Amino acid sequence: MVSWYHKHFGRTLLNAERKFLDKIMPKLFGYYLVQLGGPSDYYFLPSSPIVNKLRVDPNDLAHADFIRADFDALPFLSDSIYVMVISHVLEFERNPKAVLAESYHALVPEGHLIVLGFNPFSLYGLLKFFKRGKEFPWHGRFLRMGKVCNWLKSLGFEIVARSTCCFDLPLGSYCLPNPSIIEKILHFLFPYCGAGYILVCKKKVVTLTPVKARLLHKRLAFKSTMSNVSCRERYEEN
Repeated sequence: MVSWYHKHFGRTLLNAERKFLDKIMPKLFGYYLVQLGGPSDYYFLPSSPIVNKLRVDPNDLAHADFIRADFDALPFLSDSIYVMVISHVLEFERNPKAVLAESYHALVPEGHLIVLGFNPFSLYGLLKFFKRGKEFPWHGRFLRMGKVCNWLKSLGFEIVARSTCCFDLPLGSYCLPNPSIIEKILHFLFPYCGAGYILVCKKKVVTLTPVKARLLHKRLAFKSTMSNVSCRERYEEN
């Protein structure tokens, strides 16, 4: 995985994602920030004002500052993390929705989740069909941005922003005249066809309003024609 991020495709995508995150992270505050996945030698979040930054990887043994844990079984207390970044993890998990559910559980109310993923509707997604095999990231299951949004909404997240990035042509070491101009043209013509998508979400918690005892008494009084035994049984059920 790390070797791919050092190549042209991976490094270009990381730089595009980092530019997007540099605009978002300074606006998010809190005590703890957690990053799931991503290359171990590339620092995503220097622009975040949060001091306590943690990184989780189930396979990393070389870095002492990493937490070794499964992405679908995070070792964090409920309502303890303020910002969480999932960096290209869902594509390689058997149950990606479970990872999102764990993130929801760990985030504080109104906490933010940022999801980075490979966009199947892009030139990189098209390239995947010609590079089928066990290499990273082509062996992963690229998920539609709309599908991930539906999962997030069903768990209780609010989608704050969505975008795609990295419109660089996947030509590897081949050089193009004025590549930045070509990328701007592609971004203008196909705004949701970037190599990677970025979702910014907020954890929403629905507060339950308790039913007043007076309303319960009215409900029982309405059924006054019932026998005392029946009324008692229904009161116990409620």
